[in-house]
Amino acid sequence: AHFLLGLAIANSEEIKIMPIQIEDQKAVLATVEPIHQFIARARIGGTISSLLIKEGDTVRAGDELGLIVDQKLALQLKALDERIQSQEAQRNQAQIDFERISELIRRGSGTQAQLDQAKTGLEVQERGYNALRNDKAVLMQQVNEGKIISPASGRVLAVPAVEGSVVM
Repeated sequence: AHFLLGLAIANSEEIKIMPIQIEDQKAVLATVEPIHQFIARARIGGTISSLLIKEGDTVRAGDELGLIVDQKLALQLKALDERIQSQEAQRNQAQIDFERISELIRRGSGTQAQLDQAKTGLEVQERGYNALRNDKAVLMQQVNEGKIISPASGRVLAVPAVEGSVVM
């Protein structure tokens, strides 16, 4: 605020007027609201296993804010890993059988039918192993969809859940 101040000088009739600034502070109640508000979500439901942010933190678009874990996916992943190990052992045995029969053929004591059967067995085991690895890649993508990603850059206004909460 600006005010005019008049000063009378002692032996003169002149009055000098000049503006000066006086701070006049008052308490004001206000609410600060964002221009844009985004909600961060994960693609799967489950239990919040970790939150990497808190209210007031600054984040950038694409930052990982937390992780939601679906226990069913974890169990499926464990079972699939065991099936992959089993299939890998069968594939390795088929490889050993194929190499042994190939050696017998080279020495002249094996038959072409045995070699063809061993080769087919190895191919079947390879395909089964590769199919399980592809299944695991799909399952891992589902697990990765539990990541809570920041949709935009800005400041975290609220974190409405805590670790251990079940979300849909």
